[in-house]
Amino acid sequence: MLQWEASLANYNTSPLKFYIETIEFNNLPCIAYVNKKLQSMGANVDIMTDLTHLYSTHVDWSDRATVMNAEHIKRFYIDSAGFKQILFESYPFTSAYFEEPAAAAVCGYLLK
Repeated sequence: MLQWEASLANYNTSPLKFYIETIEFNNLPCIAYVNKKLQSMGANVDIMTDLTHLYSTHVDWSDRATVMNAEHIKRFYIDSAGFKQILFESYPFTSAYFEEPAAAAVCGYLLK
């Protein structure tokens, strides 16, 4: 299947990317394998991802600065997978700090 998709990409002159969304740190070895495999097949396409807070979920929240820094991201995210392009937080209306309102507050507001 990958060989077929790589061959199709060779006939298209537009700047194509395979886009993967909301990845975690443990997905990087597989993504790197597929990205390198595409390049070895002569495809003029590669993989692009978005970098979100999910990248740091493999460490304790208090230790997130150990992985969410430029040096770590460059070495273990960009270079290890061979990315040429990444996106940061693709959705403008999402938040890692969302809290559900208390049910009583919602009901009280609706009844007014």
